[in-house]
Amino acid sequence: MSLSIDRRELQEATDADLRFLVQENRCVLVKFVDEDCKVCLELAPQMTALANNPQYAHVLFLRIDSGENPVSAQTVSFHSAPFIVAYQDGQLLHCETVFTEGRVREILDTFLVPETTSVGTS
Repeated sequence: MSLSIDRRELQEATDADLRFLVQENRCVLVKFVDEDCKVCLELAPQMTALANNPQYAHVLFLRIDSGENPVSAQTVSFHSAPFIVAYQDGQLLHCETVFTEGRVREILDTFLVPETTSVGTS
């Protein structure tokens, strides 16, 4: 599978893309949306801004439309949109329905921390 990914943008993804992207990227934040969700529309500009924020350059931001993706539709119908899922190193770390940009930032800052490099001494 060959996908062109720009980490500085909120990327559209599908159910088929998700597994590959989670395995190939250390930190992934997925926003599952529904076209009838007013909160999803209200949060859209903030999610784009977060994806463009250099503080979160280590995170791949994905948006999956539940109306076009049957597996995502099951996730959103079980919970509610907008449903955020945080993955790190291929593992689901956290998921919840969110209503504010502040809460999305808290999830990013708590669960999707940048990889630290240790400097050895000789």
